[in-house]
Amino acid sequence: MASAAVGMPSRLPTAAAAFLLAVTCLLLLGVASADTASPSDASDIKARPNRPRKVIFDHDGGIDDYVTLLLLLSCPERVRVIGITILDADCRAELAWNTTLKLLHTLGHEHVPVAVSSLPAVNPFPDPWRNSVLSVDVLPHINDLTQEDLAPLRLSVPGQELMAQLLLGTFQSASGSRDKSGSRSNGTDGGAAAVADDDDDGEPITVVATGPLSNVAHVLRKHGRAAADRIREVWWMGGAVWVGGNVAFPGHDGSAEWNAFCLATPIQASRLHWLQEGLADASHERHLLWTSGTCHLHRRRPTLVVGLLSDPAAVGEVWGWPSVPLVVVPLDATNAVPVTPDLIYRFGRQSRYRYSVLAGTVWSRVVTWVYDRPDEPYYAWDTLTAACVLQPDLCDKLYDVQSYVVVAGASQGRTVPLAPSPEAAAAAAGGGEKGSCVAAAPDVETGMAGRTGVKDGEEGVQSAVEAARMLAEVTGAGAAEATTGGQRPGQQQGEQQQRSGSRGVTVVRHVDAEDFYTFVLNALRL
Repeated sequence: MASAAVGMPSRLPTAAAAFLLAVTCLLLLGVASADTASPSDASDIKARPNRPRKVIFDHDGGIDDYVTLLLLLSCPERVRVIGITILDADCRAELAWNTTLKLLHTLGHEHVPVAVSSLPAVNPFPDPWRNSVLSVDVLPHINDLTQEDLAPLRLSVPGQELMAQLLLGTFQSASGSRDKSGSRSNGTDGGAAAVADDDDDGEPITVVATGPLSNVAHVLRKHGRAAADRIREVWWMGGAVWVGGNVAFPGHDGSAEWNAFCLATPIQASRLHWLQEGLADASHERHLLWTSGTCHLHRRRPTLVVGLLSDPAAVGEVWGWPSVPLVVVPLDATNAVPVTPDLIYRFGRQSRYRYSVLAGTVWSRVVTWVYDRPDEPYYAWDTLTAACVLQPDLCDKLYDVQSYVVVAGASQGRTVPLAPSPEAAAAAAGGGEKGSCVAAAPDVETGMAGRTGVKDGEEGVQSAVEAARMLAEVTGAGAAEATTGGQRPGQQQGEQQQRSGSRGVTVVRHVDAEDFYTFVLNALRL
């Protein structure tokens, strides 16, 4: 007994060690199985720590888009830009393509595919805004190359198809295979993000859209659930939720933000006749409405203007996919971050950093707005959107804000919340339940109580019957407007207009300007 008693303790550590070894093996197996989980399991992949999110940058060639691109490229530990698509909206598309390729080439990112969308711009920005891309394209900093150098980088595939291929994992480089080595070195910054081209691994992709949602809408319309399931989030600079819009356009009431605005399209009499007679194919009718848009409205021959038509709105199309998470960075937030001379001066104190010099120089192209347009500042619209993607706690967000989009009429492009702003709700708390869903715009809500949200997978926000009704209303409006100075007989202020279905979106409500400026300056120290 004494011997046994003495021997027992000597065997206990061995048993404990075996037990611990078994537990450790099980834990290791569990970790391994988690790491080798099916790429299609988006929730598992999203949860992987320290993995930079993959980003498609969908922009429209405005000056702040290039600062936004620099910011996205400056943070490889947070995002990997796997492709860039350009929409002909706030730019001259060929120049925007040039400028984007030059920036990428200068910074050693020429492996990132770039393509221009073939979708016509449905909402022409003012020509002075669109022409401003030239002031960036001519910068000496990015012109140490020729058009022959750029030629191999130009893709023949249109931008909307490049976005689809990247989402579906079918994109291949011009050589027919992916470049597994990442960035090609040309002696530029080693801190620049190198894209690892394993982009068909099933990992969901974030779309950072800083122009109209035309490319996103096209991809969802054409590829449906297959594309929607591959989108982690769409971050969109657009809309004006609880503030006024910035559209100044004949026939529009100014309630929309430019990226959400659909053009008042002139339609020739022969095309109008086809629309009246050939509405059986709603998809064909939508296509015709889309392709009738132009960025050179003032240069076209006089035509019969029949009223305000839309795609139906690309924004409304995206609103019709509630399974695709949508984060809206509206004017409510961007109005807090003007690009001021004081901000540009601060870039001078970090002039030894290449990214910073480029960004400060690009933004300096618009700094004279403080004199030229004292009541219309140039804001960091698109750059704020990228900053919120890179640094989520930079901005205050409201989640599941129920809203819809007006897709026709004098308010088309307006993003309408179904509840008052938090400030308005707090002020009205004495007269009702705080936060109750009060329609923010009774004029557009009137008569819509019977409509439900658009189901996932429906192509757009209107059926053929709705399209026919919309056309009848629009053509009737156009005929009447010719004789009534823009108001239909019997039309009352606030009459209902066509709208998308409602859905919940995340809204960036507020950002501290100094926090934003400091983040951008620090990030661009490369």
